[in-house]
Amino acid sequence: MSKKISIFGYLILFTLIFFFISGFLKKQLIYIEAGPKGGFFDTSAHVLKKRLKEYDINAEVINREDTIKIVDDINDNKKNIHVGFVAQDLKNAQFKNVEALGSLILEPLFIFYRKDLNLNSLADFKGLKVGIGPENSGTRLLAETILNLYGVDSKNTTFIDQTHSIHFDMMEKGELDVGFFLLPANNQFVFKLGTNPSLKIFSLKNSKAISRRFDYLYPEIVQAGGFDLRNNIPNEDIQVVSLPVDLVAKKKFGSINCGCNFFDIKRRI
Repeated sequence: MSKKISIFGYLILFTLIFFFISGFLKKQLIYIEAGPKGGFFDTSAHVLKKRLKEYDINAEVINREDTIKIVDDINDNKKNIHVGFVAQDLKNAQFKNVEALGSLILEPLFIFYRKDLNLNSLADFKGLKVGIGPENSGTRLLAETILNLYGVDSKNTTFIDQTHSIHFDMMEKGELDVGFFLLPANNQFVFKLGTNPSLKIFSLKNSKAISRRFDYLYPEIVQAGGFDLRNNIPNEDIQVVSLPVDLVAKKKFGSINCGCNFFDIKRRI
C-alpha cells in the first residue's frame, strides 16, 4: 500500500505536539479520547500518553465505540476532553472549539468475506450477514455510505453492529459472511484475517470512482504479498478506499502559543 504519510512525518507531528504543550501543561492531566481498545486510535493515544509522560505531563486515555462523537466531545467546552482522533469527513461540519493539528495516516477500509462466497460487486452483499460496526462509529458511517451506492442497506441485509474485536471473532468462527474493518494494514485483526485461509479480501474495483464522489476518500492498493511474501498473501493486488486519521484538539487548549501555526501539516503528502 502506498505510504501517503511517512513514519517520519508521524513522529514529527507528535514531536511538535510535545514541544508545543510541554511548556505550559506540566503537572496537568490531559484527557485523550480514542476509539475501541486495539484499534489505531487507541494504540496511537497510548503512544501519545507514553511520550507525554517523558515530558512530565500526565494523560488519561478514554475509549468509546461511537468514534464519530469524539469531535463533539472536544468541541463541548463543558467536557474535559483535550485531544482526540477522527477519521470522518469534517469539511462541512462546524466545530468552533476544535482545531485540527494534522493527519497521521491514511486508514484503509478492509472488507473480508468467506472464501466460499462468490462476490463480484458490493451489490452481491445484499441478503448476507454483514459486520458493519457499532452505531456512530467511523467504520459503520463509511461502510453504509459505500453500500448505499449499491442498494445495500439494513432493509435488505442483516447488519451486525458489534465492535471490531467481536466481528473478528465472528469472522474467525465463520459466523459472519462479510466484515468491514477500518484499520491500518499492520493492525493485528487485519493481519490475522488477511492470512486466514478461509477468508478473502474484497477488492473494491471502483475505488477510484468512489473516491471522486467523496473527496475525503483516497483510492489505495494493498500489494500482492503484503501480508505474507513467502506465501504471496494476498495473491493479487487489492483495491481499497482510505481516509485520513486526524489529530484534533480543543481550541482553547491549543491556542496558547506565539501566534505561529506549528501544525500546518498538509493532508495530502
